[in-house]
Amino acid sequence: MVTIGSAGVAWSTGRAIELPRTKVVSGDRRRVSEGDAVPKVGDLASEHGISDLYVSAAQAMGASLESLGDPAQCQGPLPQL
Repeated sequence: MVTIGSAGVAWSTGRAIELPRTKVVSGDRRRVSEGDAVPKVGDLASEHGISDLYVSAAQAMGASLESLGDPAQCQGPLPQL
């Protein structure tokens, strides 16, 4: 995912951020995006979904949003931003 701009100086620019990935365990519901297959047990998958980025962007613009979409998939804003 590429973002352009600093969200009104809320985010530092000129960075590449790699989000943590962990091994998938049984019952894990992570997906890369809607419609993608659920990763197999033992695969590496991002700990954050795209909805976490959307929440971060909304909060940077002043919204009091804490979650978006499926609460099991959205952990909230990305602390790395």
